[in-house]
Amino acid sequence: MVRARGKVVATALAVVVSVFVSTIGVPDGLVTAASAAELPEPMKENPVAGTPVPITPEVKGAEVLQMVPSPVNPVWPKPDVTEVAVPS
Repeated sequence: MVRARGKVVATALAVVVSVFVSTIGVPDGLVTAASAAELPEPMKENPVAGTPVPITPEVKGAEVLQMVPSPVNPVWPKPDVTEVAVPS
């Protein structure tokens, strides 16, 4: 029982000490600046002779090209008539 309690106390003490040590800052002389943090002068690229891009007309999509549907008047059957021509 005493040994188990001693292990628990030792483990808890080790965790507390490691958290305390990890929060201490590192002295400035021990850490050097990373080489990626320093940006060199911007590198200039050699220009390339190019051709102008032709301007193409704006293509309209299917949503723009669709016609607005117009409502169709319903065809109601007349009295005493059995056949009605329904337009499609």
